[in-house]
Amino acid sequence: MMIESAKKRAGDAEEAMEDLCKKYRQSRENTLSQEVITLKGKLANIESQLHRESIEKNEVIKQKEQFRLAAQRLVSFLPENILNITFTFVSINSNPLFYLG
Repeated sequence: MMIESAKKRAGDAEEAMEDLCKKYRQSRENTLSQEVITLKGKLANIESQLHRESIEKNEVIKQKEQFRLAAQRLVSFLPENILNITFTFVSINSNPLFYLG
C-alpha cells in the first residue's frame, strides 16, 4: 500500500512538473528570452560583417596609397621634357584621388 501511494505521488509530481514546464515554454518570459538569444546572434553576425568590411576598406586604402606612391616614383624617373604630367587631386566623399593630366 505504501509503495502504491509513493508511486502515485511520484506520478503526480511528474505530471505537475510537466505542466509547469509546458506553462514556462508558453510564457511571455520564455518567448522574450528566446527572442533575446536570436537578436544576440544577429548582432554578432552584423558585428562580424562590419569587422570584415573594415578590414577590406583598410586594405583598399593601403593599395590606393601604394599605387599613388608608385605613380609618383615613376613620374620622378621620367625626363621633364618628354611628358608634361601634372597631378590633379580630386576628392570624392573625402577620399582624395588623383589622375594624371
